[in-house]
Amino acid sequence: NYKANWSDLMTLCSPDKIWIITAILFLVLASIANVFVPKYTGDILDALVVNSTDATAAAAADGLKTGATLLQSGSILDISGFLPKIILLVIVSLLGGIFGGIRGAIFTVVGARINVRLRLQL
Repeated sequence: NYKANWSDLMTLCSPDKIWIITAILFLVLASIANVFVPKYTGDILDALVVNSTDATAAAAADGLKTGATLLQSGSILDISGFLPKIILLVIVSLLGGIFGGIRGAIFTVVGARINVRLRLQL
């Protein structure tokens, strides 16, 4: 009875070690990018809430009985820092998706190559 161990697996994977290291690098990059998504989402919500409270205070000072709307100035893009934060969120999300896709593709190819190598040894 033969029992495979870790050294056998590492020997089987050794021709693809550069690809595995590259895939791990993209795994780390995708994780770092995905960590920033909640931060930028929170920053965007903070900007909206600050603008909303400012607009509500301005409406109360003007004596408006109907309350203030979120967009007193007419456009959501006029909110201070809103557009740059949206752009950062889109960039970080796209990078996370691209890095995750590259990582998945590399691991799929490496897995297939290891599978072929293993079948040839049988």
